[in-house]
Amino acid sequence: MKRGGRGTRRGDPAAPSRDGGAPDAEKPSWHPHNYEVLSGRLAAPGLPEAAETALMKHLLNSYGKTWHTWHTHTRGDVSGTELPLGGPKPMWSFDRDGECDEELRRDRDRAMDLDTSARHSARASFLPLARPQHGVDAMRDDFPGAVGVPGVRDVDATAD
Repeated sequence: MKRGGRGTRRGDPAAPSRDGGAPDAEKPSWHPHNYEVLSGRLAAPGLPEAAETALMKHLLNSYGKTWHTWHTHTRGDVSGTELPLGGPKPMWSFDRDGECDEELRRDRDRAMDLDTSARHSARASFLPLARPQHGVDAMRDDFPGAVGVPGVRDVDATAD
């Protein structure tokens, strides 16, 4: 973290499987990574391209658990805070196109000098490796206009 910066999240990004020894009560807290990886939205800024590609291939089919501890940014009618107020909040992953506000994604890409579309295209070669994951449909009803993408499927989903 840069000097004077605010730590806003803590994540454990590389659990190879939710079922790998986690107690049953814990499993629903782990979010799937396939959409984040295949869509190009998960990035490792500062890593050489080859290293980021290897990392993302490793994260495919894995799960993460992230806690946001500090809402620092003001956006629309939601204000950030100068101090970390309240307790940490567990966060989930995006799992379909249309779940993330596109303006927010563009702002992030601009601020971090990222090209999500190029990353998405480059990761198409991962598609044959993608397996269905638990939790992909956990928030499906919260985003009725969202669209599924190849390689991102819930273990319990019925054929479309």
